Amino acid sequence: MGKKTVSVVMCTYNGEKYLREQMDSILRKPTLSMKSSFATIVPQTIQ
Repeated sequence: MGKKTVSVVMCTYNGEKYLREQMDSILRKPTLSMKSSFATIVPQTIQ
């Protein structure tokens, strides 16, 4: 059986102050193996 992967997409609007708490919560999940890498993409603010 192949290796399973999980993708997490988080959309936020004026929610920057909650982002670290949300990411920490996801990374603490005991069922996840964080042997792979992850990326954070922060686009420019839409004016």
